[in-house]
Parts: sequence; C-alpha cells; structure tokens
Amino acid sequence: MATQQAWFVIYPASEGISNAVPANQKIVEVPVTSAQYQAWVSNGSYQGWQVYMGPFATQQAAQSAKPGAISVGTWVGATMAGILGGLGAAAGNPQAIQQATSVGTSTAVTNPLDYLKDIGNFFDKLSDPHTWLRLAEFAVGGMLLYLGLKTAFQGTGVGNVAKTGTSEAKKNTKRVAKLAIDFIPRP
Repeated sequence: MATQQAWFVIYPASEGISNAVPANQKIVEVPVTSAQYQAWVSNGSYQGWQVYMGPFATQQAAQSAKPGAISVGTWVGATMAGILGGLGAAAGNPQAIQQATSVGTSTAVTNPLDYLKDIGNFFDKLSDPHTWLRLAEFAVGGMLLYLGLKTAFQGTGVGNVAKTGTSEAKKNTKRVAKLAIDFIPRP
C-alpha cells in the first residue's frame, strides 16, 4: 500500500521571514505519517526548516501556489486542514489529505479597495427587514430571560440583593437626568 504524500514550501528558519518570499525556499515531498509532516502541520518547524506554504495535495499545487494576504478565516482553515489531514491519514483515509488541503489554500486580495464595499453593505443591511427581525428576536429573548430570572429569584436572598441594587440604580439615574437637564443651556 502506497503512503499518502504531501508537499510543503519550506525555507531555512535561520533566514527569518518578512513580507518578501524567502530566498532559499524549496518544495519538499513528505509522507503524511512522517515526523516532518506532523511537525510542519502542528508548529510549522522541523529541524531548522520552517513552513512557508502547505501542505499541498500535489507537487503542481505547491509549485503554482502564490503567497498573499490571507484572512483569519483562511488561516484557521489552513490550520484545521493540516490537523484534519493528519488525523485522516493516521486513520487510514487516503482522501483526507486531499480534501483537507483544498480547504487551506489561500487567495490573494486583488483590489485593496474591495473593503470599502463593506461600508455600503452595512447600510444595505439596515434596510433589510430580516436584520430588524433578528434584532427584535434578540430583544424579546433578552426580556424573556430577564423575566424568567426575576421570577425564579423573587423572594430569595439573591432577589432581595438585586432589588436593592436596582433601586439604587434608579435613584442615581434620576439624579443624573436632573443634573443633565439643569446643565443644558436654555435659549
């Protein structure tokens, strides 16, 4: 039975990493059951070599991979891909590495101004009726939770302490409101 292989783009850890592509990078093939693979997917380093990109299911994928800015979601996906690929390979599932590594491939940002669309999307969501429905559901849920807790603790020591605290809060709120009204200049 052939051992499942994975490809990594690695560089000497002594070089450190900056925003530039490492000068001495190379592509290596390792079995998914090897110590190298396990180290590279867990902490990214093995015997002086640091992972730059990978794991990849094929050598061609490793050669054609382009580094770029990645989102937190892609980073987490790549991490999970390495873990799942290692677990699947350890369990004898030969497709696990291919399925898992396809999750972790990164895509570069093509236009840095794309993020400005998110501002427009925010205002677009304000006119979406489903947004307001979700907010109403959240508010009703909060009120139900409050009423349930108030009823459950009514007449107990916890309820009495809470009642004392709310009465003090009401007094202070009235004081602040009175000061604010007195502080506002009148025409």
